[in-house]
Amino acid sequence: SAFKRCYKNDMIWTHYRRNYKGPAPLTTRATCVRGEYTATGSPCPVCRDEYLVVDYRNVKLIEHFTNPETGELYETKRTGVCQKQQKKLQFEKFKAMEYGVF
Repeated sequence: SAFKRCYKNDMIWTHYRRNYKGPAPLTTRATCVRGEYTATGSPCPVCRDEYLVVDYRNVKLIEHFTNPETGELYETKRTGVCQKQQKKLQFEKFKAMEYGVF
């Protein structure tokens, strides 16, 4: 599939690096997309790929952001995901667990 061809066996956020001068920021930005347009020069790993859809049925995507040992989502500092997408991931993971998909 195209997903496998693009990311191979790496996590989606592995090669992400925010273009930021100085030390790494303590928190990620609130959102990368405002309206229909990308509002930043270096959007987060989920916002930069328009074909990634955070949905409870997309278990493979949720697994990329989930720690296999604890079953919890990785911190935003580690993955670089914006706050909006992190909340979306939390909600969709909860929804997937409720439906028994995850």
